[in-house]
Amino acid sequence: MRNIEIFKKWMIYQASDIPGMRIKEKNHTLYLSYKEKLALIKISTNNVIEESVHDRYGDGLFYLYYDFEHYSLAVSFFQAMLRVLIREENLFYHRILLCCSGGMTTSYFKLKMNKYLRLAHAPYYVEASALSDMGMIAHLYDAVFVAPQMTFAINRLKKEFPDKKIVPIDSEIFASYDCGKLYTLFTELLD
Repeated sequence: MRNIEIFKKWMIYQASDIPGMRIKEKNHTLYLSYKEKLALIKISTNNVIEESVHDRYGDGLFYLYYDFEHYSLAVSFFQAMLRVLIREENLFYHRILLCCSGGMTTSYFKLKMNKYLRLAHAPYYVEASALSDMGMIAHLYDAVFVAPQMTFAINRLKKEFPDKKIVPIDSEIFASYDCGKLYTLFTELLD
């Protein structure tokens, strides 16, 4: 147990050397806050360390779970986590909501779209929702793209959320899950 305590002190020392880093320790967990990201380092009594980094939306950017057996390996894991925490390019991205009647069709499109966006290193993140959930979550998104079968609701949504960009998705794009064309719509609307 003594070695893991030394390692914990070392992590605190390393993190405190970064300007703007805020550090808190509570219940065997280190909280490292940097700009709009939060890292949690949980140290269990059986020498297991769990490291995670989340952005301001709570989306996971990093997760690692390992046994503290080799000091040099633990150091490399911590340094990798720290690099993700302080990396600037991940601070901002547009949040897009795809909306359909029940959220099922858009959920599939969401999976394909997020994979496409990751490969393109594009600053967008897509979620899917049912029309009935819009009132609770629309405020979290920069734009709402509405499935063709729900275009009847666009005028109501624009009145209900006047500060949101509400856009219909073309039937051909939606039915073929054309990520490239939907990405073009994102960039035209938000960039």
